[in-house]
Amino acid sequence: MKIVSESISIKIATMKSILFLFLFNLCFNSTQKSTIYIPKEMKLKWLLKGLPDDNRAKNIIANMYGFEYLNVGGCVVSKKLNDSINVVNKATNEILVKKFGKNWRWKFEERVEYIEQKIRLHY
Repeated sequence: MKIVSESISIKIATMKSILFLFLFNLCFNSTQKSTIYIPKEMKLKWLLKGLPDDNRAKNIIANMYGFEYLNVGGCVVSKKLNDSINVVNKATNEILVKKFGKNWRWKFEERVEYIEQKIRLHY
């Protein structure tokens, strides 16, 4: 149980730091076009809630795109946590759109589907 609570604490701390960076940047760039700065050594996060899923294929492709999935909540989450997840995911999406274009998500899902087919063939 201690390991689970430590894992949750780490996930919450990571989410808080990303949220802080996003809000800090938003406050100081309010007169300019919004620019989000994420240090290169800090990997982007796409926060998930709900039952854990087999995300092997998504994680492989997400790594190529420069982000990782992070499970931060179960099936039932508070409004505050849900709002925080949406803020972080929106910021991550904006960065990925700038980096890979508006249809990055479609290309991402296409690649995930290809990898999932390869995984199914081996099992």
